[in-house]
Amino acid sequence: MGSPRVTAHEKRAAIRALAFADGFAVHRRKRGWSLRMAAKETGVPHVSLHDIELGRRLPHVETLYRLCHTYRLPFAEMVAECGAVRACNEARRAGLL
Repeated sequence: MGSPRVTAHEKRAAIRALAFADGFAVHRRKRGWSLRMAAKETGVPHVSLHDIELGRRLPHVETLYRLCHTYRLPFAEMVAECGAVRACNEARRAGLL
């Protein structure tokens, strides 16, 4: 039995997920912060930040709010992107990516 086909929607979701995850790293680096410095500023453990930036973990709403507030990002837009990340992770678990 072959692998399930990846739909165009799933591919777009994966691209958005990577952009979402990388977005936080970009904003952190713009400030010249290490993960530990960002953890101190946001109150989010550096290990969690690392996993979020790699797309391994979705932030909880409170964490997302802290990150958006610290990096001065629009919370509503990031919440919408979080949905894309969730879809990507589900596709990955299903073996589609």
